[in-house]
Amino acid sequence: MKLINKMCLLTSVAMLSTIPAYASVSDIKTLADKSQIEVTGTVETIQNEREFTLRDETGSIDVDIESNQSVILQEGAKVTVKGSVDRGIMGTDINATSVTVQSSTSNNSTSPNAMTTTSASGEEAKTYTIQNLPNTGFVKLNGTVNSVKNQKEFTLKDATGKIDIVIESNQSAALTPNTEVTVVGYIDKGLLSKSIKATQVNVKNSPQ
Repeated sequence: MKLINKMCLLTSVAMLSTIPAYASVSDIKTLADKSQIEVTGTVETIQNEREFTLRDETGSIDVDIESNQSVILQEGAKVTVKGSVDRGIMGTDINATSVTVQSSTSNNSTSPNAMTTTSASGEEAKTYTIQNLPNTGFVKLNGTVNSVKNQKEFTLKDATGKIDIVIESNQSAALTPNTEVTVVGYIDKGLLSKSIKATQVNVKNSPQ
């Protein structure tokens, strides 16, 4: 009987260690390495496509986004981060397995999934395939990420072809190949090819 009780206790402890604990930034800095956490705050700064600084009312902490995750960020956005504590020589940060955008900016409650498909001049974005894009205009494309250059540049593909995307808004993209995205922006026709100057990018579905 004692053996069964001991086994149940060990199982319960193991299960608790894998359940994310809701925490503040200051709490996270005191937790053991590899502890599972969940924290909500705002994006203070963005270092690159896989690193940003999260801030809440107790302080700030660096977040590393795992390579299989895709998210569109901008400074001031309210986000919820799930992951594990990474305690190193240089300090404590978070290895994020999930970053969910709650709102696009700290003072904007608009759903991050609601796309703005109207340009500053009032032009409505029309949906095209890559092959059928006109030479000019404000357009909307649906496709998957083919490759990523940095947080502002990636290549989009659909069933008809590929096109380079340059994000010109204050968004920064942490994207993984094969992620489904929607892109809204202006066509930029160069001497050899077209590209899209994106005013907005939304992640529809990340690869599993």
